[in-house]
Amino acid sequence: MIDLSKIAGVKLSLTDDGQLRFGEPMSDIVESVRQVDSLAAVWRDPTVQGLTDIYRVYWSARRAADQSIFENNGLDHAYVVLLPGIYNGEYNKTQGHYHPPVPGTNASTPELYKVLHGRGRFLLQHAAPPFAHIDDIVLLDAGPGDVFHVAPNYGHLTINPGDEPLVFEAFLSTNLTPVTEPYRARRGGTHYLIQEAGGPALIRNERYADLPSLRQISSADLKPWEAHWGDLLYTWFVQHAEAFHFLVDPTQFDPAWTV
Repeated sequence: MIDLSKIAGVKLSLTDDGQLRFGEPMSDIVESVRQVDSLAAVWRDPTVQGLTDIYRVYWSARRAADQSIFENNGLDHAYVVLLPGIYNGEYNKTQGHYHPPVPGTNASTPELYKVLHGRGRFLLQHAAPPFAHIDDIVLLDAGPGDVFHVAPNYGHLTINPGDEPLVFEAFLSTNLTPVTEPYRARRGGTHYLIQEAGGPALIRNERYADLPSLRQISSADLKPWEAHWGDLLYTWFVQHAEAFHFLVDPTQFDPAWTV
């Protein structure tokens, strides 16, 4: 059992089998578990199959005492546990999705992530509906304590190239319906992370045409957001939820926050 309370700001632990345990009263959490077969449409190798758990998402994961703060501001909070694994040479990953545009705008709502445990690669690809043309691609290597935004109109998937669970939290608008078809139609994101003798290697998904050069970013390139927000993102968030209205209204998102 790994205690994540100090970095998470809530009483939270990671079990040896990759599940989260909460040490204080929480809202009605909805747990979603994805398995190997759930990602059949996005694995690089279409023969990959199985019932092994790939990742778990804990939706509406708020302290019971904080639930009204989130609801009154139209915001949600989730934890993601992406387990380690390699499937026919490809590292474990999430499905990948875009957010739909906010009615009356051409921009989708952003998200705010914080890594709590492990190390992951976050593949972000910018496109507007119908998501046919990708005009920016970012691969972010992030670890414990790293905080960053998934900017409007960036599709996103997460890869775990490590040997331990990757745990991160996400702050986002409520009632989102993820747009997954652009990923499913092209068997995943713009790139795959595969295992090679020298370590993880990134290879292009040839189902995408005319891709821009991929930008690679590390923890050292990220702004120290918690220096602005306080020691614990969750705590600061519930105390100053009004300052995060940009998660609901993308017109308030500062382009300078794009990684």
